Amino acid sequence: MSIDVPFDVYAISVAPACGRGGGSGRLLADNLPEDYRRRYLEHRDFERDPVMLASRAGRLPVRTAEVRAVAEADPELMPCFAAAVAALGPAVLAIPLRFRNRLSGDVVFRRRGAEFSDAEVGYCELAAPALLLAATELPVAGPPDDLTPRERECLAWTSVGKTAWEIGSILGISEHTAVAHLNGAVRKLRAVSRAQAVAEALRRGLID
Repeated sequence: MSIDVPFDVYAISVAPACGRGGGSGRLLADNLPEDYRRRYLEHRDFERDPVMLASRAGRLPVRTAEVRAVAEADPELMPCFAAAVAALGPAVLAIPLRFRNRLSGDVVFRRRGAEFSDAEVGYCELAAPALLLAATELPVAGPPDDLTPRERECLAWTSVGKTAWEIGSILGISEHTAVAHLNGAVRKLRAVSRAQAVAEALRRGLID
């Protein structure tokens, strides 16, 4: 496909619950720079990504001008917009995919060159459903559902900035037990830190 439509970066994801802050969805396939992906997930930038917000709002392909308009309408979105432009390129094309009138996923392309032409947009729109279907069939690295419910709860609270002591208070367990659950999640996700474990759990759709 890159022969017909040149692009530098792609990302294919299944949709979260609609609405701002409605969850992370799940990133199925991408070639995002590792540092950018980690920051995006750890900082929960998917909750304020103007590409995702614009894509959820409509049915038609979303292009750079629409993404910029969403970002400029809310100053809180501009840092995420600017970071993506710097890391991934300014030209963006997002194809929202819907099933039975509900958003089911997105296919996003970015490049550092010219804006995507009408012909390129049309080609990508035709190819996007097959790309999403293929991405859903890709194997997930490591066991996807190996976390216990408590480990998921602890990771979810960690993702919003809670300490082990605070998590223990919220869940009615000791700080030591909360730490044990977090350490178990870190180990099972083959992470080296809690932040990395949170990012990996978000990527797999194990937590919102």
